[in-house]
Amino acid sequence: SNNYYRLTQFDLDGKNETFNIVIANCSSEIERNQIGIFPNPSDEKFYINLRSQDIEGNGLIQITDTKGSIVFSKNVTIEKGENLFTVDELKVQSGIYYVTVSGENFSTKVMKQFIK
Repeated sequence: SNNYYRLTQFDLDGKNETFNIVIANCSSEIERNQIGIFPNPSDEKFYINLRSQDIEGNGLIQITDTKGSIVFSKNVTIEKGENLFTVDELKVQSGIYYVTVSGENFSTKVMKQFIK
């Protein structure tokens, strides 16, 4: 189904501007394999939720810093459906880190994790 949106911006001086209508098609195919991280930001312990429809088997969680250096790596077993992985051995400084879960024939999108 299509959803139609029009944005009207109101400035502090009372002026406003209305933009053209945009269409958001919400019936497109949902990603078959989805990854989420919570809480974010977190301390050194957080959870990775992987919803898998067509991947299973051996997997690898990798966390890299902003320079691309691997700071954490953990082998996991992925099953079809919901997978919940705990990361609690992470010994890093506060900052931004990038999380991926990969296997023989797949790699999730890269997720940004903030460590406080």
